[in-house]
Amino acid sequence: MVVESGILNMTSYSKALNLVLSRIKPFGNSDFEEVNVEASLEKLIAEDVKSELDIPPFDFSRVDGYALNSESITVSEKRYSMKILDKISGNSCVWVNTGDRLPEGADCVLKYEDVLKKDNTIFFTEKPEKWQNVSRKGEDIEKGETVLKKGTKITRTHIVLLRNCGISTLKVLRKPKIAVIPTGDELTGDFNKVRNEEKIPESNGLMVSLFLEKWGCEPLVFDVVADNMEHLERTIGSLEGIDMVVTTGGTSAGKRDLMLDFISNWGRVLFSKSKIYPGKSTIFGLIDKIPIFSLPGSPSACFAGLCLYVKPAVLKMLVEEEKLMKGHISENIPLNSSFTCFVPVYFNTANAEAKPLTNKTGFFRNLIYVNGYLVVNEGMIELKKGDVVFLNLL
Repeated sequence: MVVESGILNMTSYSKALNLVLSRIKPFGNSDFEEVNVEASLEKLIAEDVKSELDIPPFDFSRVDGYALNSESITVSEKRYSMKILDKISGNSCVWVNTGDRLPEGADCVLKYEDVLKKDNTIFFTEKPEKWQNVSRKGEDIEKGETVLKKGTKITRTHIVLLRNCGISTLKVLRKPKIAVIPTGDELTGDFNKVRNEEKIPESNGLMVSLFLEKWGCEPLVFDVVADNMEHLERTIGSLEGIDMVVTTGGTSAGKRDLMLDFISNWGRVLFSKSKIYPGKSTIFGLIDKIPIFSLPGSPSACFAGLCLYVKPAVLKMLVEEEKLMKGHISENIPLNSSFTCFVPVYFNTANAEAKPLTNKTGFFRNLIYVNGYLVVNEGMIELKKGDVVFLNLL
């Protein structure tokens, strides 16, 4: 077996990931904030939430028809009749619309189409049961009932639920603020320069920020920083109120690859090469106790480092766990057994089939299809068609 040059000096993926997670502190009580329910989307709630109201708030009719007291009807009758009055009084009934509060003394409602009305009297043949066509107070949710557990990520439907429970504000975990700093002389966000073939469009920082936002963070995206130590120091050295820094580019061994020296000068490097493929030149360190990830400039390697290192760090910060999907491989996948391999896939949820999307088919072309990825442990030579796997969805 041919061993790649320098691989023996690389940090294993498991050790590198442990180094990352050991330096990430989960958010605690000091990281909570109170927000309006409408502003809580995608945030994690800091405590169990209990309903402040009964839902429904009173007994109400589910149909248009006649409210009455079922006990006022004698069993011996074969054809029942009742007078229509303004209130329940003995053998009488009251007209109600759908959603109306049930009148005092009534315990059921007859649908209007199930009765024959003549003048101010209704006639019917089936004796209604108690609470027929009635929604009872608190039968959906009772006042004081826990409706959402601590740590739940708020969705749009949760917001609707909470408003109906009479809740206007929530205590939530604030979103981690993460500086996203793309680097590289060859990159630009100016598409005129791209169209004139002067520069390459910056997309790694965009990719990082979009996924960070999806994972519950607040990315602060910077313009492209040149491969210049002074520019790096001016940008990263002036950051305040940041929970994490993610840079892209400048992690290899070229003359313009400055991130390793920069982190070494300003802080501490915990690893600079690890046995992941792609993405082996991902760097992780600390600057003033703030975690900093420097992801490679190659888009596929940047994507791998983002998912393999940054995502677990974010999940620990937000006290969340990775959720895996069970599936099977659609075709044989050759692997580099010296590395932990990152394999983008298209996962078909209908048949649980995972189709590998390799770099041979082109990274950006793969973005048309990719919706998940596999993390295959070091030492594996191949995954075979039909093998059962557990994969991460994007």
